[in-house]
Amino acid sequence: MIKKIAIFGFALALLSILAFFAGVICFRTGALAFGPAFSFVKIAIPASFAATAISIGVTLWILFRPVKAGLAYALVGVMLGLSLSVPMLRLKGTVDSLPRIHDITTDTEKPPQFVAILPLRKDALNSAVYEGHLIAEQQHKAYPDISPKILAMAPTEAFQLLVAKARAQPWEVVSIDKEAMRIEATATSALFAFKDDLVIQVSIDAKGSRVDMRSVSRVGISDLGKNAERIRNFFATVSE
Repeated sequence: MIKKIAIFGFALALLSILAFFAGVICFRTGALAFGPAFSFVKIAIPASFAATAISIGVTLWILFRPVKAGLAYALVGVMLGLSLSVPMLRLKGTVDSLPRIHDITTDTEKPPQFVAILPLRKDALNSAVYEGHLIAEQQHKAYPDISPKILAMAPTEAFQLLVAKARAQPWEVVSIDKEAMRIEATATSALFAFKDDLVIQVSIDAKGSRVDMRSVSRVGISDLGKNAERIRNFFATVSE
């Protein structure tokens, strides 16, 4: 009986991992839309927690018995369960600590606008229309450091620098509009291949040039801080 429970915990842990990556693969390959693909993940996460709890319980049970039948299954079940449940717990902690927004901009009054990228977002679950004060207050509270970048150089010179820096990023540069001094690009995440679109706008400033940047996720209510991180990291490269 104990061995059967150990095998069940192991099998549940294995299936949870398979379900998780099935969702990832289906979404990345386009076999399923975000909603159906993410349903696999929604099943996998609680299954991994259950598998971990069962496997840990069985492991402790077996360790205090003279017969160790099923211990191997139980230990592997613990490892497999933890390999998914621990990252998910960390992810939940990140989600709970950040605002549920996915549109970050250095200018919440007049955010940079997408032009060339708009056709690419026609099937996006999130709109490219800025929601104004509904998200601006949350952004200022969570990411007070996100602000325009001022460069002590002419706008044309600044634009050339930003184009070079943008091309050096792991992004797909969609548009470089010299006349409007606007750069548009798309960043793709490693695991789920989520796409975030960004626009960089250069304008005249009393000290030289002002650089504004906006990064918006195509799917997901929360961006887990990735859009703010992207703006922060890009501006850091401009300062180098």
